[in-house]
Amino acid sequence: MKTSLSRDYQSFPMVIVVGILIILVLFLTSFNDLSLINHTFQQSGHGAHNANPYQKDICFIHIGKSSGNTIVEGIKSLMKNGGIGNVVQIHGKHAGIHETYFQTVTTTTSKGELKYTVGHNYDKYKSPIGYSPSALVACASTKHVLLWVRDPITRFISTWNFNEHFKNKEVLQLAREMDLIANNSSNANNVDLNYVLDKLRNTFSNNTKNGILNEKFNSEERGFDKFYHLFKIVDHATTNTNFELQEAVDDNPSNSRTRASMKGSCEQMVNFLPIWFVGRTEHFDEDWKAFEDKTIQKEFAIIPKHMHKTPRQGIELKSANLHFLRKFFAKEYECLQYIASKGWLPNDYIHSISNNYTSYYY
Repeated sequence: MKTSLSRDYQSFPMVIVVGILIILVLFLTSFNDLSLINHTFQQSGHGAHNANPYQKDICFIHIGKSSGNTIVEGIKSLMKNGGIGNVVQIHGKHAGIHETYFQTVTTTTSKGELKYTVGHNYDKYKSPIGYSPSALVACASTKHVLLWVRDPITRFISTWNFNEHFKNKEVLQLAREMDLIANNSSNANNVDLNYVLDKLRNTFSNNTKNGILNEKFNSEERGFDKFYHLFKIVDHATTNTNFELQEAVDDNPSNSRTRASMKGSCEQMVNFLPIWFVGRTEHFDEDWKAFEDKTIQKEFAIIPKHMHKTPRQGIELKSANLHFLRKFFAKEYECLQYIASKGWLPNDYIHSISNNYTSYYY
């Protein structure tokens, strides 16, 4: 009996050791998984989930000249006042911008009032959305993707006027090389949009297939190459809704395969991303209020300050040039129509930006 009891005591430490080893293996496995998850969120600018369920994280896909800077300042203000949590922005040629905004939170406990500081991250990634896996992960991880769109023609006119007003030297130089500055211009540095489009429309009408200019890009047609390059160097002219929702793009504007290297599609990205809200520049105040009503608690609501207002000459865009531009931006119209088909834009909005009786002025 004594011998049997001794054996039991001898085996007991072994049971403890095996148990500790099992617990240790489970712990290390869990730690590894958590490290992987945390690594993913660090890539996306989110070191941890937002602790406040009322503060939604937002990914803003910023389409140029579509109230983008106004939106950025608006959502930064909402970060600072505690209305929303972390923010990811997809926009432009540069990435790696990181800012942290701190908010003081006051709560009441059984021992009295407690104050603590919470930090929210703002991270900016290069566009388009699928340019890098980290940007795509960052955006999708917020679970709330915000888009703000605009009539492709007014968006293009806005970016043209912006470049014209601030005298983009690269645009002026190429325009001179292409003889696109009107001889009767009172200003030698004035690039008149109708004059440019008249010449381009007449020169390149034979170089199109099915009327879709931006689908046919042949490096041997040097004039057409320059035509596309002219539009590309006008800031934001070609980085439209369709571009921003692409998976990848060759970033070299002189590469004749630029269009062929586009991957994915607007439709695929719209179906993949967790879209939360789509606003319209033409209905900014109405849509901003709708966004806030859906996203934040009422006490955090703000009225964002409009950031840019570029002056216009007040000249009407010719009808032939309007149709020419609509052909050039055909893919963007298709993208907007698809977004509307998914219920994110009203159908009457699509009609308002594609009818044949609206006049446009630059």
